[in-house]
Amino acid sequence: MYFDYRLWLMTAGLRTRMLGGVVLGLLAMLAGIGRYVFLGVLLARVYDNQPWQQWLQPAAMVGVLVLLRAALDHWRTLAANRGAAEVQQMLRGQLYDRLVELGPAWIANQRTGGIMLTLAWNSCRRSLASICPRSRSRPWPPWRSSA
Repeated sequence: MYFDYRLWLMTAGLRTRMLGGVVLGLLAMLAGIGRYVFLGVLLARVYDNQPWQQWLQPAAMVGVLVLLRAALDHWRTLAANRGAAEVQQMLRGQLYDRLVELGPAWIANQRTGGIMLTLAWNSCRRSLASICPRSRSRPWPPWRSSA
């Protein structure tokens, strides 16, 4: 396994959220295992020619566990996407700060398409954040997803 110390440093404020994602993943795995257990019980009762009333409880549990696993996996994915968006915003902010520190003389000698996009995105983001502090957690521009 490869461990990058620089990436680990970028997750300084997100580690508890990352741990929450791991816990959600483990809970989803347990729900998936439980689903297969109840599916096995259901199939055993079907093959034993038991009446259909005996099938209801395992069938209902299979349905509940399918929905629970889907919800847990969805929450895990949302948490991962939010964490990735925060790291991306931090990197863009560092790039913006570095470009401002270098100044226009350095930018004059570079291709500026990506640089201008970063500058425009961050200047708009920072001015919006000063007006509305809640906007820091939202993706910008608003029509872009947070992934």
